[in-house]
Amino acid sequence: LLAAAPATLSRSRTVVMPEHYLKFLSADDRDVVTLHEAGHLVKRETKHKDLMDVFAHNARDICRKVSLPVATLLATAKVAETAIIEQFPRAAEALTQITAALPVSTNTMLLNAAFNVIVVLPAVLAAQKYFTRRAEFASDRFVIDERKEVDGLTHLLLRLETYPDPKRQASMPMAALLSKPKLGWQHLKDKLNWSRLTATHPTAAERIRAAYDYAEGQGIRPRLSRDDTWRANQPPQPTP
Repeated sequence: LLAAAPATLSRSRTVVMPEHYLKFLSADDRDVVTLHEAGHLVKRETKHKDLMDVFAHNARDICRKVSLPVATLLATAKVAETAIIEQFPRAAEALTQITAALPVSTNTMLLNAAFNVIVVLPAVLAAQKYFTRRAEFASDRFVIDERKEVDGLTHLLLRLETYPDPKRQASMPMAALLSKPKLGWQHLKDKLNWSRLTATHPTAAERIRAAYDYAEGQGIRPRLSRDDTWRANQPPQPTP
C-alpha cells in the first residue's frame, strides 16, 4: 500500500491510489486512472505479466542467494587450490580425492552458476519487461474501449509526466509525441540510457502513440490532432 504511483494488486483485486495523486489529478483524470488499473484486473495480459513476475522474483533470489555465492566460492577455491599445490605438492592428491567425492565437478558447478547469472537471469528479466509492457498497453486499450475516446488517457499520461506541477502550465506539441523518433545516434543514446534499459513500463510517448493507433483503428477520432498543442491547464472536454 506504499505504492509511489497508482497500482493494481491483482491477487487481492485491489486498486491503490496514493493520496498525493488524488490531490494532484482532476476528477476526470482519476476516473481514467481507475479504469486503467481496473483493466489490469480483467485483461489476460496481466495474468501473463504476474506469472512472469514470479519467475523473475525467483530468478533474482536464486542468483543472489545461490549462484553468485557459489560462483564466488568456487572461483576463490580454484585460486587457493593452485596456490596450495604450488606450495605443498603432496596436497594435490588429497584435493583430488575431495573433489572426486562431490556429486558433480567443480567446473560444472561453476559453469552452471555463471550460466544462471549471465544467461538465465537477463533472459527472464527481458521477458518480464516484455509482458509488463503488453499489460500496460492492454489496460490503455481497456480505457479507450470503455470511454470511447482517447483524449482523457492522453491528458492523464501527460499530467503524470509533469508531476508535480502546481501551476499546471506544462504544454506539449502533439506532433512531437505522435512522431516516432528517427533512427540515429540520439535515438540509440536514449535507448541505451540505463533508466530506459531497466524500466519495465513503456514511456508516456510510447503509450500515447499506441493508444492513438488503437483508437483510430476502432474508428475513434482524437480531439487532439498532430497539429494541436496539449496544455495541462486545458483538460480535454468529454466527447459528446
